[in-house]
Amino acid sequence: MLFDPLIQEGVPAEFLGRVESVDYVLGFALSPLGLVAASALTEVLGVRTTLLIGGGLTALTTMIPFVPGVKDPTLNKPREFT
Repeated sequence: MLFDPLIQEGVPAEFLGRVESVDYVLGFALSPLGLVAASALTEVLGVRTTLLIGGGLTALTTMIPFVPGVKDPTLNKPREFT
């Protein structure tokens, strides 16, 4: 997953285990909700339209790093927690 290196860069070592576990649990818990939403959308719009919307959203989110003005998150220094 591409998000993991960003977490490792931006989170202090003493909090890394907690942050990773929250990320994992929320990602795992929310996956069934995405399936329910896709199922409901398929009932309303049909399979082809639902797949086209999903593919379009995936393509759009993949292109976010190429939008002018989007900063490289690895250039920022991590905050110091005290």
